Amino acid sequence: MRLLNFFSHLFHTTQSAENGKVALEFLQKNKYDLIITDINMPIMDGVTLSKKVKALYPTQSIIITSAHDESSYLLELIDIGIDKFILKPLNMYNLLHILTEVCTHIQNAKLIKKYKKEIELSNIELGKKNEELQSLIKILDNKGIQLNTNNDLIHKDPKKSSKDAINTISDNPPQVKRVLVKGGQDLYTYAEYLLNEDLKKLQILEKDIETIYILFNLQDNITHEAILQFSNTLDLYSNILNHYPIFINLSIEINKLAQNLKSETQSFIDNAHNIYTFLKSFIYVLKKWHISLFVKGIEDPNIYDISMINDMIAISQILHPDTNKNSAG
Repeated sequence: MRLLNFFSHLFHTTQSAENGKVALEFLQKNKYDLIITDINMPIMDGVTLSKKVKALYPTQSIIITSAHDESSYLLELIDIGIDKFILKPLNMYNLLHILTEVCTHIQNAKLIKKYKKEIELSNIELGKKNEELQSLIKILDNKGIQLNTNNDLIHKDPKKSSKDAINTISDNPPQVKRVLVKGGQDLYTYAEYLLNEDLKKLQILEKDIETIYILFNLQDNITHEAILQFSNTLDLYSNILNHYPIFINLSIEINKLAQNLKSETQSFIDNAHNIYTFLKSFIYVLKKWHISLFVKGIEDPNIYDISMINDMIAISQILHPDTNKNSAG
């Protein structure tokens, strides 16, 4: 019952069955996005249920829980296409991440199905959907242009490389690593610029930020506590960036957003639909920022700052509509 109550806060509709046979009967009458079942059940166990479900509905998403760590179960379940296998006792943090991953997959599958149907109905609709899929890329391009014209800090001396500019503003010159030369432009990774412990913390916090955003979309009613948790996560992220000179501007804006969320939780709830667009863009660019700086390499370490800052400013303006009107006047 405790687990069912937990699921009821995450999903629009939940239903429980006392055994596999009843669960199969439910599924034949209604559609469910996700089935979570234990291996050990009376009348019909979880493995048998999963086989029957996959035979009837091959794309049905299923998560299996079990107290048994037996390879025979695991291999058999992998063969029939189970999404995830979770050992008991359940760790709620791991469970939350697994649910996020599976639900994201389900949502993506729904979008793909929707787009295919639209393609069959109209080539015009296909063009519109393709335009939507490219919108985030266009946002990055446009905001990158804004950065090139407005970021005086990095481009103060155009004769200097990004590495030189960073060394100029940092008391302790960073350790940057050149990864390749392409088209005459040196690309650098900045993983060694951060303490290893800080880099790991950023990765964990980025996953938490994305997880909380996804849960916002899954919930009917967003709680003030959830928004405060989101605010605290952003605050922790900002505090880490604040230790490094090249990330100061980004750190300041993330901290401002965290404080605005903390003071305007009700406004967030009231305007969630409008905020999600900018929040999605911010998280998308944040992931690209992390990969570019710490994995693939980039010429300008601040190239994505304005994109993320503009999204955060837009969210803050939605949270403070009255303040925004007064400043405009």
